[in-house]
Parts: sequence; structure tokens; C-alpha cells
Amino acid sequence: MVLITVSIFSVVPAFAQTTYDNEKKDFDVYVEKTLAHFHAAAINLDQNNNNLASMHATHPIAELYDLMKPELDEYNSTLSEEVKQTLSDLRNKITPETSRQDAQAALDDARQLLDKARDVVVGDVLYDNIHFKIDVINELLESSIGEYEEGVSDRKVVATVEFQDASAFVWQSQQLY
Repeated sequence: MVLITVSIFSVVPAFAQTTYDNEKKDFDVYVEKTLAHFHAAAINLDQNNNNLASMHATHPIAELYDLMKPELDEYNSTLSEEVKQTLSDLRNKITPETSRQDAQAALDDARQLLDKARDVVVGDVLYDNIHFKIDVINELLESSIGEYEEGVSDRKVVATVEFQDASAFVWQSQQLY
């Protein structure tokens, strides 16, 4: 199902002319991937699996912040440092001992900060542009393919975190749609 969805969206950008800065699109893709990781973390919290929740909550600082940093620094270096600190702090705020409520509060705070960062870098007008949004959705769906390939082999989940990443990226693309 993921592959069918990706192939449908893959053709849309070919004839959708865009006039925006690709760095802004890439930045938003990183924000959306971070939010997808937060979604996966929340699902694991609901299943009382704080270990997997922590893995998803810490993926953004390990994998995505350095990619966001240049664009965020260009617009607001103070906000960039705040994002870095907030994402780093999730490692200590979502642990096996953390309550569901406290973990969710930490994710919500980080989400609000990322929404602010997106507003600063991307802005509402571009974020609401249908061509921009389709390009971001396409990137999320294409990323889900790689995560799925890492997470599934012979129709069996072999890497739960990667499989959940793939699912979360698809979920996030649906939220944008």
C-alpha cells in the first residue's frame, strides 16, 4: 500500500511548478519527520513501551537536528539552540520510569517549539501552498520506503523501530494531506 501511494505522489511534482526555496522544503521535511517520530513515541507510550518511545523521541536529535540547524540558524540562532536543547532533553524526559503524562508533556512542548521553528523558517503562506505540501508529502512517503526496507524482510518485522518509522512517516503524510 505504501508503494502505491508513493508512486501516485511521485508524479505530481513532475508537473507541479514550484517557485520556493528547496532549503525551506527540506527544513519542513525534517520537521515533519520529527513530528512523525513523536507520533511513534506516543503510540509506544500508549502501549507502555517507554523504551521504544524513548528511541523515537531521541531520533530527531540524533538524525535530524543537524540537518535543520543551518536553515534555522539563518533565521533565528537563539531558536535553533532552543530546539537543540529541547530535542536533547527528550533523552532524559522519556525514560522507562517516566509517566505517560510527563512523557506526553515533553513531546507536546517539543512539538510546539517545532511549530514555532517552522513558522519562522517556512512561514504560513508557503506552508499552505499546495505544491509545497505535495513535495513535502512526497519526501515523507519516499523516506518511508527506505525505513520499511530496513524494518521488514520476508514479510516479517525485523527492526521494529524502522518499521514504526515507516508507518509514522506515512501517518504524518496523511496528516499533511
